[in-house]
Amino acid sequence: MRLFLVFLFLYIIPITILFLNYKNLKRSCIYGSIYTVLITTIAITNVYISGINRIKEAIIYKNNVLNTYEDINKIDNEIIRDYNSISNNKNVFYDEQNNTRTNIIEEVEENEIEVNNIETLNEESNELFKQRDLEAIQEFKKKIYETELIALSPMRECIPYTKDIVKSLKELSKIKASITLSINKCDEVISIYNDMEIPYLLDENDMISLEDAKKEVIYCYEFRKEAMKNALDLINSKNPKYISKITECLEISDKHILNYKEKLNYISEKIEAR
Repeated sequence: MRLFLVFLFLYIIPITILFLNYKNLKRSCIYGSIYTVLITTIAITNVYISGINRIKEAIIYKNNVLNTYEDINKIDNEIIRDYNSISNNKNVFYDEQNNTRTNIIEEVEENEIEVNNIETLNEESNELFKQRDLEAIQEFKKKIYETELIALSPMRECIPYTKDIVKSLKELSKIKASITLSINKCDEVISIYNDMEIPYLLDENDMISLEDAKKEVIYCYEFRKEAMKNALDLINSKNPKYISKITECLEISDKHILNYKEKLNYISEKIEAR
């Protein structure tokens, strides 16, 4: 069917049209022959070229198939090599894993020993720091007390008269010199306390509390100094209003010295509990 259509369109129809258009039969035959030879040459050339192209495609296909086969062989060989490599690496991995597990166990055992040593060392260090802090507080208390003696010595002569000021009013003039000396000594004690440095403690909050305790002693002697001044004014003016001021100042001073002791005890107990 395909060849018939080719023959019909390339030969029959064109030659029929050629003979119909030319009345000269001889010329029509010549043109028809030329057309037939030309078309036949073109057709043969196309068939030849088409055949060559098919041969080329067959050769290329064959080469591709061969290359594909070679690639498949290469891939198979690579897979085999990779499998062997994976097997070897697997064995190496298991060996390394066993070695790593052994090393980890050894390190854990060593770390446990180190941790125990560190805990023991920390306990010893804590005990050492605790002892040092307690000794520092005792030394601080000692300095406070030794400084306090500076003012207490002259004040001891005045204290018996402060217990009942109304009854002792006539005799206060006898201790006027001691009162004046007490005022000066209170100033001296306050100055020493202000310059006194707080010892270093492991906990900074304990140092702050110790500073507060020192301030309580300073306030105590400021009010004791004020009580002595009021006693001096009472001697000079004989005005009873100073009696209540003396009593009030002494009571406030006693509260501050009590606060000092409580804060110091609190710090010591806190350090003991560490």
